[in-house]
Amino acid sequence: MKKSLMRLLDEPEVISWRALLEAFRVIYRQLENALLMEECSIPRFQILFHLYFDGPLAASVIAKRLFVTRGNMSMFVKRLLADKLIEPAYEGRSKGRPAFRLTSRGAVLFEEIFPRHIKRVRRLMLPLNQDLVAELRRVLAHALEQDKRSER
Repeated sequence: MKKSLMRLLDEPEVISWRALLEAFRVIYRQLENALLMEECSIPRFQILFHLYFDGPLAASVIAKRLFVTRGNMSMFVKRLLADKLIEPAYEGRSKGRPAFRLTSRGAVLFEEIFPRHIKRVRRLMLPLNQDLVAELRRVLAHALEQDKRSER
């Protein structure tokens, strides 16, 4: 049995998956540790990122982008509200749940952290060939399509 399972490790998709996963794990851990030194978790950073560049956004939209549950998103939102980094944004929305936007405090924090984060990204990453980037985006689209099909 073990031999047959070990043969699966030699399949091209599995080799690619393991390489991608290991690279992601190491880079993610290093970026996360650096952000934690700045008292900012990866989810907090990601929420600030999305609200800074794309906000205001509904919590459900952010949750989908971060691949977290609505329950986790609710917890993140409560903490960000308590820290006065985000605020509700009702403009242009019908009654119901608000979108959220950064407060000026949240924007200043993000503007302080983001350049240092990008400097770390540059240190850890090598530029990928544009064909490889396109291929990774194709893999992502394929995986998302498979995810949609499994929900049906």
